[in-house]
Amino acid sequence: MNVATTASGLAVRAARIARNAVIDLRYGGLLASVINSDYRGLDLIFDGRLQPDDVLVDVGCGGGRVINWWLHNGFGDNVIYGLEIEPEVAAKTARRLGGYPNVTIRAGDAGENLPEDATLLYLFNPFKEDDVRRFAERVSRRYSQNGVRLLYYNPKHVRCFEEGLGFTVERLDLTPDGVAPLDPLAVIALNPSSA
Repeated sequence: MNVATTASGLAVRAARIARNAVIDLRYGGLLASVINSDYRGLDLIFDGRLQPDDVLVDVGCGGGRVINWWLHNGFGDNVIYGLEIEPEVAAKTARRLGGYPNVTIRAGDAGENLPEDATLLYLFNPFKEDDVRRFAERVSRRYSQNGVRLLYYNPKHVRCFEEGLGFTVERLDLTPDGVAPLDPLAVIALNPSSA
């Protein structure tokens, strides 16, 4: 690796860190204390995959960076839910986003807290395989009448959605700029007629 390549990579990384901080601060504070997706990665994940009337759900929302992205990128009028198992993290995120009446943060088990009206679920590999299997079964039952779409980033246990529950799965590789490769994405759909 030459110095120019290293310098270029460092410049891209520095620009991403700066952008992350600016957007975090716009929505109430830096989110450095929990694992968060990079906004550039979220740009690629959500590109062309959201609808103006979607009811958006961030499964395992942590500090709420995905919710920040939705608010920042034209989905600030959508109904938005964040599901977080850790009560303290959920409470902190709810306080930070309290000025947005369309955002609801729910503490507890994601499968038990799925909102009835959800149309799109986002998850970043937040579970162990058994948890993903139970979650997929819960999603299949909950949305069998209306259907739902899922964006599963870093889908380590995507096969749980491929095991006869009525989901269709498309696996995608995301390569933003060649400098910092991203994890794969699974685009998953549960159609009402297939459940």
